[in-house]
Amino acid sequence: MLTPDDDGGAAGNDRGRRCRRRPWGLSVTIPTPNADDYAKVDHDGNIWVAPGRFSLRPSSWINGPITAPILPNPAAASRYLGGMLTPQPRRWRPGQAVALAMEPQSSRMLQKCLEEGGIQEFDLMFQEVLAGFPTLAGHAFGNYLCQKLIDKSPPEHRALILRRLAGSIARLSVDVHGTRVIQNLIELCTTPEETALITLEFKGLAVALAMHCYGSHCLERCLQVNARSQAYDWVFDELSDECGKLATDQVGCRVFQTAFDVSTGTVRERLALAITENAAQLSVDQWGNYVVQRLLHVGDKVMRRRLIQVLLPSMATLALLKFSSNVVERCLRRAPDEALVDAIVAEMCMSGPERLAALMCDPYGNYCVQTAMRVYESSQAKLEHLAGLVRPHLPLLKVRYRQPVVKNLAASYPDLIYERRPGDLFPRNKL
Repeated sequence: MLTPDDDGGAAGNDRGRRCRRRPWGLSVTIPTPNADDYAKVDHDGNIWVAPGRFSLRPSSWINGPITAPILPNPAAASRYLGGMLTPQPRRWRPGQAVALAMEPQSSRMLQKCLEEGGIQEFDLMFQEVLAGFPTLAGHAFGNYLCQKLIDKSPPEHRALILRRLAGSIARLSVDVHGTRVIQNLIELCTTPEETALITLEFKGLAVALAMHCYGSHCLERCLQVNARSQAYDWVFDELSDECGKLATDQVGCRVFQTAFDVSTGTVRERLALAITENAAQLSVDQWGNYVVQRLLHVGDKVMRRRLIQVLLPSMATLALLKFSSNVVERCLRRAPDEALVDAIVAEMCMSGPERLAALMCDPYGNYCVQTAMRVYESSQAKLEHLAGLVRPHLPLLKVRYRQPVVKNLAASYPDLIYERRPGDLFPRNKL
């Protein structure tokens, strides 16, 4: 319960009035002449009582320091004090910026000062924070102030930041907090001088960064900037040299796909050749198959034809495997001409009845057969020929766990599964 102290209580009672008791059992004496002499509002909206007037502590502790706010927000302050208290201006003392940036509330206060302050305040804070930039960039709260400074800085100031971070950029790129600062820096630093400083830090580390959960995002920023300025072409050289290692990594495969998407001309051709050379290894890998499918999806006709020709001799084997069966389906859909589609179907389905039966009964291979039939829908003659090869093996699919395959075929190609005789109201099951 709030109690007036011995020194100022009597005077306060003479000059003020007693508030009615609140539901939570607190009462306070409000001095009427000037409430700012007795309480203040901090930048978070909390009301603090000045020592010697009111205290949250017992009466025996009245002269001790105040360590907790009376009211938690401005709305409660307005109800208690009738609007007499006003928030104090947000201020920070020179020489304290680095220390304040490491605390959550004061870090937000400094960011607000940057938003609302003028050029002089920005220059003063920039000079202080620049000295501790490598430390703050990797700090849980300081990194937000660093990002705000980078956003507000002109090119000459960003160059100073890059020089201050020399030798620390690679380390911060793989840090959970520092990676945000470096990503922001890479995205905004596009002048030749700035990109040269970043290249000096990253060159030779592209593969290691691409396989790191945090560093990969920094490298992707470099690739996105390169799409506009061609400042980081060296990244593509390092990635293509380690295609087999990079594309089979969970994180690296994503970076490699991004590199292929943003590349053009001879750079894209070099990446496509690297994928094609490692196509057999990548197709059966849980991550590498996504890289092969990406080339089939966005590559030009020459790239797709070259890749399919490399995989063609092993299509029947690839169709039986979990990851590579997706590659086979993509080859059927994205083959640049009908001749290649015919070659893939012949390799899978026309090499012998045993191979086709194995495909149809396989949990992955049956999808490749269904995809081949969908691709042939534009050619009735080819579809009927493939249906004639499939029909003798349909009884093998009557086993319970294979029945969904029959249902899919029946829904898409009812004439293959059912036949209708003259006078029949309903089709007869061919099986």
